Amino acid sequence: MNLRTAVCGSNGNIVATSIKGTSGIVPKVKVNYTEIGFMTDSSVSKDQAKNACELIFKDMAEKVKKGLTISLPIPGVGVFKSKGSLCAVQFNQTLVSDAAGKTAKTHF
Repeated sequence: MNLRTAVCGSNGNIVATSIKGTSGIVPKVKVNYTEIGFMTDSSVSKDQAKNACELIFKDMAEKVKKGLTISLPIPGVGVFKSKGSLCAVQFNQTLVSDAAGKTAKTHF
């Protein structure tokens, strides 16, 4: 199944979109699994946090490939949503408000 990018409005609707003018390269972010483990209620170890994240990513990937509908909260960011072959993130309204009018050129 070919995945397609989408945008997710504040009402939760997912609409297909075509992103133009970008390099198409998804930046990679280094994750501090120690911090993720510390943020859990039981303060799990770095290795336990990494294993749990990898299991979640694998589960999500399998569901998306099958075309299942997903709605998974991303703490501090919003909700990852997929429906059919469309994938999008519905960002928290506070992030959207804070980012309004800012671009990469004006932000830094």
